[in-house]
Amino acid sequence: MATFETQVEALTGISIDGSSNPTQTELSSFLVDGVKEVVNRMIEVRPAELSKFTNTTNSASYVDKIGKILSVVREHDSTTILRKCTAIDPGDRYEATDSDSLLYRSKTNPGFYELDGAIYTVPTAGSGNNDIVVTQVHYDTGLVYGDTYGASNSSIVSFPSDYEYLVALYAAIKTVHRKMGGTIISITAVPPDVPTLSSSSVSFSQTAPTYAKESITTRVSFEDFWTAAADTAVEDGNPFGDNDPGAFSVTAVPPDVPTLGTSLPIYEVSTETIGSGTIDDEIAKMLSYIETEEDVELANAKAGEITLRLRRALEKFNADVAEYKTENEGELARYTAEISAYSADVNAQVQEYTQKLQRYSTELNTAYQAWAKTESDSIQEYQADIQQELNEFNKENAEYQAQLQISIKNADFDNEEDARKLQKYSAEQAEYAAEVTSQVQEQTTQVTQYQLLYSQLKIEYEAGFVVPGGGE
Repeated sequence: MATFETQVEALTGISIDGSSNPTQTELSSFLVDGVKEVVNRMIEVRPAELSKFTNTTNSASYVDKIGKILSVVREHDSTTILRKCTAIDPGDRYEATDSDSLLYRSKTNPGFYELDGAIYTVPTAGSGNNDIVVTQVHYDTGLVYGDTYGASNSSIVSFPSDYEYLVALYAAIKTVHRKMGGTIISITAVPPDVPTLSSSSVSFSQTAPTYAKESITTRVSFEDFWTAAADTAVEDGNPFGDNDPGAFSVTAVPPDVPTLGTSLPIYEVSTETIGSGTIDDEIAKMLSYIETEEDVELANAKAGEITLRLRRALEKFNADVAEYKTENEGELARYTAEISAYSADVNAQVQEYTQKLQRYSTELNTAYQAWAKTESDSIQEYQADIQQELNEFNKENAEYQAQLQISIKNADFDNEEDARKLQKYSAEQAEYAAEVTSQVQEQTTQVTQYQLLYSQLKIEYEAGFVVPGGGE
């Protein structure tokens, strides 16, 4: 099974070991930075993928804040009863524990807040199955160069294996960048030794030329460039101030669901006292007047009493129903208004955050273009300096060779040995010049190849964040 080190070597053609440029330690740092970069960009362009990068942590006290929070719940005396925690202002953390306060939070309606890089609940998490349970975006900061790459189960903690290649690409880009940041031109050609002649028959004092290698300007990573831009934005007018909106969280608190009436009013005639008995007794009397006593007048009178009793019971029932509806409609109307206000608050917060995120993204892209142009110009300037120094070397060498030949031609040699030494030295000097030219050209080509490789890797890396069907 391959490791991240071997994968990066395969992508770049650059050998990495304990003393190379970059070193294995530097590669490990690139991999950790790559995890953070890929996670942040992926959940920005593909929010639906967020859950793939999360990790859930339980604690009887608090949980360290790592990344964007997906959910916070609190156990309620059981590992299976989990109460959703809603965000509260850290400044309200004491009021939230006061049962007499409107901000009071109970076990059935807990809250959470962030403070000093940690996440806490109210009521405070504790032992006895009252843990805080936080699901949040995770960054594997323990990844190293020798970890397994391309495993079926990702070797990066809380990270889908499908995206491991992006981390390797990121590290490969940084590796090429670091390689270009070193002194690439290194001339191994050795100038020949000036021969010692037996006499001063040759009058020649000009010094043989040597190639002075150029050093490329120290490469600056985009992360360092961005940080420096943000830190010095006020002093030098840099427009790319650090406007990172941070992790998004809704601070609006949803309203409590109202408690409505538990039962409808009942139509009840027994509460009416017209007549001497129950409604059934009064009806029985009316029937007796008709059937037994055949007293129509008494029967009609009793029927009137019964009708009045029924009407009054109905009127009371209708009044009770109207009151029930009025009370509940008021509660529902209040709840509806609170829901509308809550929804408007959430929408406003989402829009505000979206605007900040868009601004930050624009600033990042603008800063990246500025950084890329700076890096490209630096490489081109470096290549121009190399060529200029080579031209100067060749010019000086041609002049030196010409003067040497003139001196040799005009010399009065005491012996042939001196002549042979000078002819050999002239040939060696010409060979040295040719070797310098060859090495400079070869290594200049290598710089160009690294530049091309860097661009190709960058294109492949950026393609990993393109949303199918339409841009990032």
